[in-house]
Amino acid sequence: MFSRALGAALHSRIKDADGIVFPSVRDPGGFNYAILPEPSDRVFRNVACALARIGKRRRYQLVEYTFVGCADSLDTEESFIWADPYHPNTLGMYGMTKDEFERKAF
Repeated sequence: MFSRALGAALHSRIKDADGIVFPSVRDPGGFNYAILPEPSDRVFRNVACALARIGKRRRYQLVEYTFVGCADSLDTEESFIWADPYHPNTLGMYGMTKDEFERKAF
């Protein structure tokens, strides 16, 4: 929540930036990105969406989670089409170019 609040405060003062990057206070060497919705929609493209159930909170800001669903694709209005039934431990990928699909690192 702090990162979101800081991103919103920075965007309210810096009017000519589409996005802001600032260091993470929790993860040494990590960064937070605050990107406004319109530039995000213009630059990024959704290729996967998963639904997770959050479990126990652990030390060092880690949480246990279980995937309970994933989208297979987007419809013409860019709403998610959910896998039915969901196959555990899978993540659907969609809308990738052939090059993106061949280079994926997961």
